[in-house]
Amino acid sequence: MLSSSRTPQDIAAATWSAKGNGLAYFTKNTGECDTWVVQEGDEVWITHAGLNEQGRQFDGNVADELLKVVIGQRRVIQGMEQGMIGQCLTETRLIRMPPHFAYDDPNLKFSSGRKPVPPGSTVLYQITIHEIRRPGTFSYYWVLAVQEGGVPGLVALLIALAGLYVFYDGHVKKMKRGGSKKRR
Repeated sequence: MLSSSRTPQDIAAATWSAKGNGLAYFTKNTGECDTWVVQEGDEVWITHAGLNEQGRQFDGNVADELLKVVIGQRRVIQGMEQGMIGQCLTETRLIRMPPHFAYDDPNLKFSSGRKPVPPGSTVLYQITIHEIRRPGTFSYYWVLAVQEGGVPGLVALLIALAGLYVFYDGHVKKMKRGGSKKRR
């Protein structure tokens, strides 16, 4: 799953950027930082590969099966979420997670009932960001309405925008006429 011929030992000699509390990352491929950078609350679609301390993969997905993560919902291990904050669109990072950011988090529950690595293990995750959606932005609603909703979604978006315009226009005209004065 790792997209480079570098081994974990090669990476160990690389320059790591600290994120605090033992969490660190190494940028393998710089992304499109002039467009989107991951922040709290974003919906991101990723490919990932989890490696144990010996460099063996124990977790991961492939490019045609992207994993959706909402930053801040704690649906994945904390080190993955914290490590992705500040990551750019299409960027690939290796994130080194100490045990308390990985699988020693007492709040984690596993469907199999057992952890994928022994207790006290530091793990590496290679994560590539393929898409970032930021709730509350026009592009977010555009994608939801048009790409996922098709023509009915586009019609609903246009009706909502027209309604907002009518409300805003009426409110501005009312303010110009002095319509916000108190009634007796």
